[in-house]
Amino acid sequence: MIKKRLQVLAVLAAMIATLLFFMAEQWAAAGASLLFTLFLVYGLYRFGPVQHALRHLYRGDPEKCEAELKKIPSADKLRKEDRAYYYFCKAYLSSSAGKIGAAQKSFEQALQAGLSLANDRAVAHVSLADIFLKKGQKEKALAHLAEAKKLKHNKVVEEAIQKLEKRL
Repeated sequence: MIKKRLQVLAVLAAMIATLLFFMAEQWAAAGASLLFTLFLVYGLYRFGPVQHALRHLYRGDPEKCEAELKKIPSADKLRKEDRAYYYFCKAYLSSSAGKIGAAQKSFEQALQAGLSLANDRAVAHVSLADIFLKKGQKEKALAHLAEAKKLKHNKVVEEAIQKLEKRL
């Protein structure tokens, strides 16, 4: 929260500096200050609630993740990558809450929207394999497990793949 306040404060300070430069008729400095202000506003937009939610998810704080996701009125208006991670976070939260159907739908939407990191795609495929295994659909589980194996992933995902293979 402090970081967000600092970001907003920086935008306000840059806007005030821009106005002061315009009033002093220092056009070059005013233009540079205006560009800096626009850069800061873009940063606030680019690294908005989805990125904050994802950071909270990776740090193991699902309550804060869910609070950040609630700030987003409509996932359809997000950029493609942000939409993918929005659904990824929703899927993880649904899976943790035991809502298997909602988790499956959200993981599929995340993959369809295009998760940018191969490890995240592997996590989504492993999670879908686990969901399909719980539903008794071994063929679909095997297909997602095979997709996860093709992707570059970390040791945690490798261990999850091995556990699923033992269950199959």
